[in-house]
Amino acid sequence: MPKIVWTPLESNPDSMSELCKTLGVTTIKASTENTPVSFGDVYGLDDELLAMVPQPVLAVIFLYPINKASEDQNLQHEKAQQQQQQHSEDGSQAIQTPSSLWFTKQTISNACGTIALIHALANNQDNVNFTEDSALKRYFEKTKPLSPAERGQILETEAEIANAHKVTAQGGQTKPPDEGDNIYLHFVTFVLHDGGLWELDGRRARPTYHGSCQDLLKGAAGVIKKQIEILNNSEPAVEDKDLSPAASNEFNVIYMGSPPMFD
Repeated sequence: MPKIVWTPLESNPDSMSELCKTLGVTTIKASTENTPVSFGDVYGLDDELLAMVPQPVLAVIFLYPINKASEDQNLQHEKAQQQQQQHSEDGSQAIQTPSSLWFTKQTISNACGTIALIHALANNQDNVNFTEDSALKRYFEKTKPLSPAERGQILETEAEIANAHKVTAQGGQTKPPDEGDNIYLHFVTFVLHDGGLWELDGRRARPTYHGSCQDLLKGAAGVIKKQIEILNNSEPAVEDKDLSPAASNEFNVIYMGSPPMFD
């Protein structure tokens, strides 16, 4: 079966907010004013700039360039997780991924933006409201008992989600790349779960644990700072005439929560 390829989603909070709405996600449950679930830019990772982000933050999405350092990091994460699994099997203490932490594998090319949004919302189902006919809510209910690989396969068949992604990707502020173009940028999601900070990346075998955490935004910012420092000192993983210097050095951090305080 040929691999499914989507048009990449723009790293734009307005696009993500629109996609969220199209998929039937409405308001934050804890809000007394029917506050819509929204996405906004995080303009910096220092404390004074993080303080400008409205609370509560439900998820953090990070866009980064794929280069040699990011690929090396992925390999290191995979090795560390395999070692944790081996420790678990021999009876010694290991970090176990909670079964209640929702995670899917990415099987669709260029779908990482929507996968990041899905990871953010799937792990906040108790915090947000959905419309009765929400395609995303139906997908979550259908895939609840399934493995990450099976969830990725089911997403390939979700025409309503695919169409919502396509409409949003084509309606961004910049002209979208063509389907099948090589894209050297990737989205991942950070969430709090059971008192821990977890990174969700559909390219990896399982979620990545970053330690205990009480403040999602500050915890994610600390991890992202370190990742940016490493990635800034690396060359692109793949030499390609279409990979511009801007693309190879592009980072963006977006939060999910209440609408931004400043437009």
